[in-house]
Amino acid sequence: MPTSSILSATHGRQRRSERDIDKVDLKMAKKYGMKEQTRSGRVKYTFRGVVFIYDPKRNKEVTSFKSRYGYSKKSGTCVAPALKLGKVTGLKKYGIANERARESKKRLRLRQKLQENSILWTSHSVLVVDMSGSMRRDDVNGARCRADGVWLSIAKDYIRAPLERNEKIYTDVLSIIIMRDSAEVLLFCEPLDWFLYNKIVDLREWDNGVLPYGHGCYAPALRKAEELLSIDTSGSCALSLLFFSDGRPSDCNLDHKTGMGELASKFGRRLTISCIGMAYDSEESYFDTLKGMAEEADSFGAVSSFCKPEMKVGALSHLISSLSSSLTTTKTELTDIRTGEVRRIRTDIQRERKNLPEDEFLTENWKVFEQESVGSFWGWSLHHDDFVELYDYRCHYCERDTRKSHFAVVCEKCDGASFCNRRCLEKGKLLHEEGGGYFHKSCKTIKKEIIEKKIMKRPFPSYSVAMKRQIFSEGAERIVSKFRFLNNQDEFIGPVMVAKDSRYVLESSYHKRLAFHESFLRSQSIASEMAMKFNEKIDSLESLYEDLNWKRRVKLFPRIYFLEPIVGELYDEGGNAIEYLVEPFMEGKYEKFNSNMGFVNCREDIGSKQSTLKSYSKNKQRKGDGYRTLVSGMKSLSLGAIIECEEDEEEDEDDKDDDRLEEDVKLPTYLKCHDVYDSNFPQAFSHFTYEESKKNFIVVDLQGVFTLRPNGERVYELTDPAIHTQSR
Repeated sequence: MPTSSILSATHGRQRRSERDIDKVDLKMAKKYGMKEQTRSGRVKYTFRGVVFIYDPKRNKEVTSFKSRYGYSKKSGTCVAPALKLGKVTGLKKYGIANERARESKKRLRLRQKLQENSILWTSHSVLVVDMSGSMRRDDVNGARCRADGVWLSIAKDYIRAPLERNEKIYTDVLSIIIMRDSAEVLLFCEPLDWFLYNKIVDLREWDNGVLPYGHGCYAPALRKAEELLSIDTSGSCALSLLFFSDGRPSDCNLDHKTGMGELASKFGRRLTISCIGMAYDSEESYFDTLKGMAEEADSFGAVSSFCKPEMKVGALSHLISSLSSSLTTTKTELTDIRTGEVRRIRTDIQRERKNLPEDEFLTENWKVFEQESVGSFWGWSLHHDDFVELYDYRCHYCERDTRKSHFAVVCEKCDGASFCNRRCLEKGKLLHEEGGGYFHKSCKTIKKEIIEKKIMKRPFPSYSVAMKRQIFSEGAERIVSKFRFLNNQDEFIGPVMVAKDSRYVLESSYHKRLAFHESFLRSQSIASEMAMKFNEKIDSLESLYEDLNWKRRVKLFPRIYFLEPIVGELYDEGGNAIEYLVEPFMEGKYEKFNSNMGFVNCREDIGSKQSTLKSYSKNKQRKGDGYRTLVSGMKSLSLGAIIECEEDEEEDEDDKDDDRLEEDVKLPTYLKCHDVYDSNFPQAFSHFTYEESKKNFIVVDLQGVFTLRPNGERVYELTDPAIHTQSR
């Protein structure tokens, strides 16, 4: 029968004396330490770096000794008690009557159904947790050991908090892999509910069988993680991978970065990866491999990060919460805003590493579409609010490119069809002549289209093209591949282009696929028209100044341009038409300048890392004034106001010199261009669209490159904007 005091055997007292261990520590260890059963029926308690062997039958301490896993007197339970985390009870609708209640039959059937039908999943989280011997160390503030800190954070922040906020539902599943010398699946596709929460809370105790021991090998854990993540073949499930370790891999002779890269290339943006390395700053080099794995995943398009939190439960909890939030974001991307239905990601996508050098020649990585496999091309007309077919320079009879013929002719009746020579024109006449004396079958239709201006002459290099099999970029809606035009010798000609396609599985209907590109073309055309008006307003600013120096300064203001995309029709081996959106490839650093959710990139070092005015002044300029001045000057031309970036103002002798320059010119205050930075202009353009449209819409989500054109013009080349309209 247990008593309030613990007896000590002679051997135990002697060992405590030799090792300077206080008897009080055993009482604390029983209450707060990590407990594990031994084969002899005795109990082993580990607390503050000391291992106590206790005989419960005799209520005696057998012996005690210092743990071989080290101990820090400046962290862990020495300075902060372990956080308590109780199990959930009394939830009858989940079948939880008390702490010892088993899973209800209803929950067991649900779990089995989910494990057998991955199509039901909305998300799958795979957590790889290091359970090597070093996870026994008691140096994490708020936890009893490193392992305890991990389970505590997962239970509290990855399961309980989202459940309390109703962010998780039963179709969100979780798997846990234990990483030691080998990899073991501890939990397989468990629905995220309070039952799972209780299971994770149980894992905090060593006597439940999850003991840290041995080495931590990355390779088997990565292979097992890929197996679990690959279970969902529908592409409708958001994926996340947490890879937690407290040291360098024991199998350091293997290439783990390549393994993580292959995993990321398989799933791309659908997969969120968080690599967490938990150790002291002095052990920074331990995580070179883990950090490299995160960087490799990022280079293949996965949403990845590497973090090394402080040795505190709070810091670890913050990272775990961030991973849960990222998974929620991915789930939102997979949901159709209009219908609320879950969309399926294409699983046939191959991805290449980011920032690879451009191919100079065709390789096996390129898929070639000869002229007969290339269909029509379309642009967009704001006037018709519809697609406009681009003029086809191929022979209307034999489909040769008439621009390569010295005897090409155009149908004189419709002026909309080319023939490579008179013979093809006559053959077309004999074969397809109809009533009315037209030269070819579609002459009436083409003539009508030309009269209505639904055919646009916009030449491009050729009708033979090649598209890279691997995508190099992936957005929330589209995937992007390199695209090139080819000459007769299958050599690249013309500029580097990109082909954009849906990231999601679309209906095979021709009209459905074409409609997918419609919103993109319409939005980009509207934004392009607004950019032209914006640039005209910027050009008009020059007329407000008389001083040539100030006129030259205004000329340096960046202009806004949007790419002009087209839609091309290509035929695969089976003769099925696939429509791709094609536009020029942007050279330079691709950046997002503002977003749908209110983010504004107000950095002063965008693009050339020089403000517009620094080219004409070596003086340091005051921050903030120029932004307000640009707003005031544009107001006089009906450009409206611009939301300001909050900057701290500074003043020095150089500033005073700059002020004297302005006083000499005697300009009105609203025309004095102090510190007008390049980063101001995208946001100014967004606000301009709001004012110019009489507050009916605003163009945002501006992204692209800041570049210098050969003529010296400094421009923002942008693509894929979003247009927000007023709710009616």
